[in-house]
Amino acid sequence: MPFKYRLEQKNNSAEASNAEDKKLIFLHIPKAGGTTLSSVINKNYKAERIFSLQGTRQAMIDFMRFPAHRIENYDCVQGHMGYGFHRYFASAAHYITILRDPVSRLLSLYSYILNTPAHYLHNTLSDMEMSFAEFVQSNITHELQDGQTRLIASENGLGITFDTKKKMDESDLEIAKFHLDEHFIAVGILERFDDYLKLLKLLLGWKDISYERKNVTQIKMSQAEISAEIIQAIHDNNEIDFALYNYAVELFERNFGLIDHRK
Repeated sequence: MPFKYRLEQKNNSAEASNAEDKKLIFLHIPKAGGTTLSSVINKNYKAERIFSLQGTRQAMIDFMRFPAHRIENYDCVQGHMGYGFHRYFASAAHYITILRDPVSRLLSLYSYILNTPAHYLHNTLSDMEMSFAEFVQSNITHELQDGQTRLIASENGLGITFDTKKKMDESDLEIAKFHLDEHFIAVGILERFDDYLKLLKLLLGWKDISYERKNVTQIKMSQAEISAEIIQAIHDNNEIDFALYNYAVELFERNFGLIDHRK
């Protein structure tokens, strides 16, 4: 549903109540400001009504196997899942997410892995003394190749791994765009985080959108320090993600321009 119609519904008290009563699914793309957004979500929903996935595939599968009555007890599910989790709710649900410039995201992801011993790739990167250049050109994980699209174009809630599809293409881009258009109440970009919170406050009736930044990775390298060759390699491996990110920017700018900023 186009954003302008959601905004019109918001101005109708009955429709506004319906939007706020829907289940909320926060599709948390790694290293895109999601931990900070989760802290805001936690202020606006009762703790016992929030289910936070722990980031593992098994945690997603476990949730899918919960009895229907248990799933319905939650008002919000959040975590590193793919699109498709709404299928496990008996009642209506809508999504939110934040996308990030692919170069910045991969730079942050690399630094995060190196600084986080619990990450599943930490030992591999450390043992191999893998540089950022080597990291982005490796096939060590599907997260390096259109990782954002792999989550949003998913249909089963688990994301699209190398086992399912090695390389994303235009058909996946169109599916991801369709999902953003039709099933996300609003799409954010990390570079406009504060403005995204204003949209969510308006659409979801949130009372408190104050925050302190959480899980901010200390990045030792800037984009300016990355060679043109490596930037090109990132583009080559994330062509669909760049297209989806640019679409999300256009979507956000258009939607944010529709709200009354005097409020």
